[in-house]
Amino acid sequence: MVLKNKLKIAVTYNEIFAKDLPDIKEVKDTAEIIGKVLENDYQVEIIPCGKDIFTFIKSLKKLLPNAVFNLCEAFQDKSIGEMFVASIYELLDVPYTGSPPLTIGICLNKILTKKLLVSHHLPTPPWFLKDEIEKIDDDMFPLIIKPISEDGSLGIFRENVIFEKKELKEKIGRIFEKTGVPIFLEKYIDGREFNVSFLGKEPICIGEIEFKIYPRILTYDGKWKDNSEDDLGAVPKYPAELNEEEREKILIIAKKAFEIFDLRDYARIDMRMDEKGNIYIIDINPNPDLSIDAGFAKALKAKGIDYSDGMKRIIQFALERGNALS
Repeated sequence: MVLKNKLKIAVTYNEIFAKDLPDIKEVKDTAEIIGKVLENDYQVEIIPCGKDIFTFIKSLKKLLPNAVFNLCEAFQDKSIGEMFVASIYELLDVPYTGSPPLTIGICLNKILTKKLLVSHHLPTPPWFLKDEIEKIDDDMFPLIIKPISEDGSLGIFRENVIFEKKELKEKIGRIFEKTGVPIFLEKYIDGREFNVSFLGKEPICIGEIEFKIYPRILTYDGKWKDNSEDDLGAVPKYPAELNEEEREKILIIAKKAFEIFDLRDYARIDMRMDEKGNIYIIDINPNPDLSIDAGFAKALKAKGIDYSDGMKRIIQFALERGNALS
């Protein structure tokens, strides 16, 4: 029996329609797990966001939740839809977990992200648009081809790394044909890869991806295809082994990026360290994957925070913004 004084929480997630995507079931499973975590303290309803946005809005208006635990990472399988779904909560004046629409939109566009980093004197690898290859000198190699506006390592394969100029045009054409999305080139930093997880405004853990494959990159298969060569060759380690100077340098950069991008509630910032110890931001991730075996959950565990407690703290941030706890 649901108590009348329980606050109402909508746990929302985007239904995935492309049958070849390996995270189809995971997003629904995560919503159900978080729903169970919250149901002892709140009246919880899980609401999928399908192809019909009006049905989704109608469901939200019917429930009138005190807050939304937002797990929507796309709309109709389009990554840019993530910011549009967050905008719906804004228009409905419903507090929700995670970063605001503008932050999501900027971080989904890797070129805008890099320009904002450079304008605030934060380190990020040099980059080139696809039609700027004549500007690329031999000393810029190796390079890596990346999609401009995708997340979850979509479009990232080991063959994306280019070591010689003679490979440039052929590989650009092949990767573009394979992904079908706009791409750009970035200086490949062949070093250690770190990520800084935030809960609220505080960094909770620096993790590292230890690579047993080459080139050392976290590919789409490595992230989503269990027991694949790329998966077994990219081992997450929480916390990372760092000396105090390295740790402090990473945290200073991460905290500044968190503030500049107006990140909120929970986030992850990905970095690379070259052989000289220089740090480069390679990605900003608002609303990272919250599945129970993902990197953010590992960061919580390394900090000594139970997964359930972490999810409860995230929804409390939204409730506090809506003054529902006062």
